[in-house]
Amino acid sequence: MRTIIFVGPCLLVLVAVSTAAEKSPNLVRNPGFETDAGWGFSGPREHIRFDTNQAHSGRRSLRISHPEPVPASGARQPLELNQRFARPLLISGWSRAENVSGRADNHYSIWCDVRYVKQKRPGRVDVAAMARFETGTHDWQYSEVLLIPERPIKSGAVHALFRHHAGTVWFDDIQVRELPPFAPAARAKTAPPAVALATDDGLSLHFLSDGTLDAVQLDDQRFVAPRGAGLFVGDYRLRRFWPAAGALSTRDNKARLRCELKEAGLQLEAEFQVLQHAVAVSGWVRDTTERDRAIDVCLTLPFGQPGWSWWEDMAIHEKLDGASGFSKKDFPLAAVTGPDAGLAVAVPADAPCQFTMQYTPENRLMARLHFGLTPDARGQLQSRAPFRLLIFRVDSRWGFRDALARYYALNPERFQRRARHDGLWLFAFSPSKLPNPQDYYYWEGGPAGAEEAARLGIGTFPYFIPVQRTVNRLPRLPRNYEDAMQFLKNYRPTYTGWGGRGTREQIENAAFRDADGRYEILIRNHVGADIKPRQPINMVVFSVNPNPNLFSDDESKLTPARDTLARIRQMLKDHPTIAGVYLDSMSGWSGRKLNFRRDHFAYERLPLTYDPQTGRVTVHGQFDGVQFLQALGELLHPTGRLIFQNLNYPHRMVWHHFYGDVSGFEGAYRHLSVSAYDFVRAATFQKPVLLLDYLKVVGRPTGLDTREGMERYWKYAVAYGFLPAVGRYCDRVYREHGDLYRRYMPILRRLSAAGWQPVTGATCSNESIRLERFGPKDGRVYFTVFNAGQDAERIVITFHPRDFGASALGRIASLLDGRTLGRGPTPVTLTLPAEGLAVLSAEIQQR
Repeated sequence: MRTIIFVGPCLLVLVAVSTAAEKSPNLVRNPGFETDAGWGFSGPREHIRFDTNQAHSGRRSLRISHPEPVPASGARQPLELNQRFARPLLISGWSRAENVSGRADNHYSIWCDVRYVKQKRPGRVDVAAMARFETGTHDWQYSEVLLIPERPIKSGAVHALFRHHAGTVWFDDIQVRELPPFAPAARAKTAPPAVALATDDGLSLHFLSDGTLDAVQLDDQRFVAPRGAGLFVGDYRLRRFWPAAGALSTRDNKARLRCELKEAGLQLEAEFQVLQHAVAVSGWVRDTTERDRAIDVCLTLPFGQPGWSWWEDMAIHEKLDGASGFSKKDFPLAAVTGPDAGLAVAVPADAPCQFTMQYTPENRLMARLHFGLTPDARGQLQSRAPFRLLIFRVDSRWGFRDALARYYALNPERFQRRARHDGLWLFAFSPSKLPNPQDYYYWEGGPAGAEEAARLGIGTFPYFIPVQRTVNRLPRLPRNYEDAMQFLKNYRPTYTGWGGRGTREQIENAAFRDADGRYEILIRNHVGADIKPRQPINMVVFSVNPNPNLFSDDESKLTPARDTLARIRQMLKDHPTIAGVYLDSMSGWSGRKLNFRRDHFAYERLPLTYDPQTGRVTVHGQFDGVQFLQALGELLHPTGRLIFQNLNYPHRMVWHHFYGDVSGFEGAYRHLSVSAYDFVRAATFQKPVLLLDYLKVVGRPTGLDTREGMERYWKYAVAYGFLPAVGRYCDRVYREHGDLYRRYMPILRRLSAAGWQPVTGATCSNESIRLERFGPKDGRVYFTVFNAGQDAERIVITFHPRDFGASALGRIASLLDGRTLGRGPTPVTLTLPAEGLAVLSAEIQQR
């Protein structure tokens, strides 16, 4: 008798997804290992063989056996997909196990990793998914997982993976199948016209009486949906969408839609309200079945034609070809532009949620919000999720940059600049020992020494880390998860401070749990930004929930937020000169993980979401971090104090940038790229961005220990108006490269005072050249011009002063050498070497 165990998604997901997958071919060649073809192997080859005594189907299977765990082992097959539009993959297969050590994890799985047609990080895997199997001993077991790509997939690989475990496993019948996109289907237009909502700048939305969006109009250009557009609600598990059709009522430049989707077990209410230069959409979706639901709310807009542009960010735009689609998850703003028309849809900056911004040939421009509905939430989130969106026109000449400018104007509170000082990030160095204290302001240190730092003109930002807690100073390094849990059980520190009294209680109350109910932990014996400790510090790091609402109904329960905020309040009383608070690793630990701990659901005040691989309701840790930032802002902002966060770029924590005051970017030189810097600039608007990197990281040079690297670092920073610092050895760096500080810091202060603006008001003859505008301010406007390429470029810059409120330009000069480059309307010609920088100052004549 064969026992079949299903692992991973619930049965509902399994049936819906598997049924759809059966209609597409298996992309894996020789999926049952019936021949030797198609597969390559890694790890000890003597441990891997084909087995004719065990098979799930056919004559044989793949057998891997390890008497001791090894770091690499398995079979691999490359995949070529060359997708035109991003389509999900269903990865599945069968495995049996005999005496496999440890707990289930990604190291015993069918692993699939892919690379996009247009990669975000060239040469690296873009996304991966793992169908895991149970450990121990079991008969043939089935597992599957969904891989949801953000972009069309070019290629990838599927792996039968068995590493970091001892024991014997067998693999068979491995499948990778493409699924149809989970997206709304066009709806029939059966209702009569009802209302048009029009803004002051020529945008209007035309609705039918059932709430269907019939057309978008920009001035005299009308874009009609061949079939109905508008709001849709989708069930991720059933992979089905329903149009939000119901009763539409209108009053005072508003349209209200009420929908009872009985077949779906959902209700939706939405209001479309005209603002001066936008249409605001607000509403909620509610489950009526009293079950957990994975729900998408989509707004589709019939806008976009072949040859037009989808804007990925400030610099990258893709041509629409009528067949390909585009999507992004890192910035809640999407724009499509044509020759003389443009439209944007956005999630407001004060409405954090999980989102995907898309363009598809079928649905055109679309915003998609991902909600987890559960009766275990409370209040306004009990089986319910609120949503908000913005629709506004875009000047097609400036594309995404104009969309950004309008987005900032529509969300002024989130993009307010509170920080009034321009100075570098000071790390692991005493302010009193600085050779150039005038260049610094943001000291990650204190509170001791805050008064002395203030006399030097330096602000003190004491260190806090609300997203993790550690069990540390252990007599040895835990061997595995179970061993770590035993250390936690017996942890009774008598000291205060890092890992001290109260740590175990905070972990037990607030630590994240994964989909299997285990704590999210990291076992390590090193700590430090760039150097290892002299003696190893054995520890277990737990990702914890920083939500200040957690267990707000039980003050006896100690939580990270309760502990951190209490310490900050006391610190402010004891040290009134403190300038603000430094929050470390906000993009790490719980900030980038999912929390499946259901006793936390009741305390969320921002919408829950779902696991895109399984459809299970969960909380994304970034939103707990945002709720902490909200509470901290209420504490600090009334007294003019600031929130200074360390936000590592690769995780693109856009909401954290919106809710903070100063954004730190550690590892800024190692992650140096125009894509990285474009994102951070767009997410922060005019807030200070502080860069930090090191001469060496754990003994490995970063490149900043050379003159070439240091100059490169400064040039990239100045091009975007960022402030670059080096940690720990800043005195040595100033001795060796002080001329760079003296050359660029005065310029950076001018740029900051003028204020970065997304619409450049100038164009370059070479689109690859980075061009940014700062100002106008006090009769001048500034431009940074940067050649990020490896070849010298001769370029012509043409100015459009009316786009930044001026009637004309006067003298145009170089801030780096004082030369006059031009005057008035005449374009400026420059020759920039590879990675060359120019900074221009232009006199302006106001209208």
